[in-house]
Amino acid sequence: IDQALDKLGCYFILKITEEISVGREEKLLGSLIKRTEDGFTQECLPSHIDKYLKILNMETASSVSTPGEKNDAKRLDEPELDAQEAETFRSAVGLALFFVQFRPECLYAVKECSRGMRQPSTGDMRRAKRLARYFRGSRGVVLKLAPSIENIQKITRACDSDWAKDTIGRKSTSGVAVFWAGALITAFARTQGTVALSAAEAESYAMCSGAAEGLGLRSLLIEMGIQVEIALEINSDSSAAISGMSRLGLGKLVKHVQTKYLFLQELVRDKLIILVKIDTKLNVADVLTKNVTREILERHKRAMGLWIPPTSRGEVSAAYRLEPGMKQVISGVRVCLMGALTLIERADARSMELAVITQQGIV
Repeated sequence: IDQALDKLGCYFILKITEEISVGREEKLLGSLIKRTEDGFTQECLPSHIDKYLKILNMETASSVSTPGEKNDAKRLDEPELDAQEAETFRSAVGLALFFVQFRPECLYAVKECSRGMRQPSTGDMRRAKRLARYFRGSRGVVLKLAPSIENIQKITRACDSDWAKDTIGRKSTSGVAVFWAGALITAFARTQGTVALSAAEAESYAMCSGAAEGLGLRSLLIEMGIQVEIALEINSDSSAAISGMSRLGLGKLVKHVQTKYLFLQELVRDKLIILVKIDTKLNVADVLTKNVTREILERHKRAMGLWIPPTSRGEVSAAYRLEPGMKQVISGVRVCLMGALTLIERADARSMELAVITQQGIV
């Protein structure tokens, strides 16, 4: 940790605060961090959600159980918003893009809203208000970071795609969730830059994105001085994509695939990455590629560590107990990634403050 702090101090202004003790809270990068007996919880500041609702005039709107309507896709015949409504829409979505990192189950819905930033339509505004109604009914949701010692040497990436569901450009969406020691480190939902000609091809692109994220996380752990053998594992529900990435070269049906996507084949051959076939019901990345039903959403929210804390404190399962130092390191990795994203977005600022959870507290 000390070596990592010394390197960070060469590039950033570090702010050191007191140690986070059990039950204590700290505001960090627009979120509320709380120390628990078995790790940390991270919650979006209520003020951000209140501001989002106020911008869209949805403070008294009824709540819904999902962030988006199933099979709700952008259409060309949607009327454009006037100048004032478009400005309101951009302000709301811009705010959501910031705090959605603490609510990964909403990544796909926010991504779809952000695609209308250039020329917002009435459909885009409807989707943004739907998201507001969901936020209003799920204020208490927190992200629980409770790493397990049993998975301390494993980086797992859940990857999925939704083939050609963009009705305008026919592009697919890649969804990736990265876990270390069972704790969610980062997640994203992105529209693929290349039009895939098959579901297997779209899944392969998603797996390549997941591989890149996993390699980046492993490099970060090495720089932080964490000397553990990290096994990189990619979970996918596509047998065809796993088969294609498990061999070398292109087959007859995928000759058009760009060679830059074939690096994963070499990593699999060299056993640096393990491909694992899982059931679709167990793939948490499913909620990152499309709007799903309430049942599916709640199941994957629990798998990602999203929950509403009980009013009374319960017993901590022995399976989730970990040494305090390692708990803070794992939580710090997630905050490091969020801090890096924030710094990139604010690169034009003259002075920057980076906050990182460490064994000594918040730096």
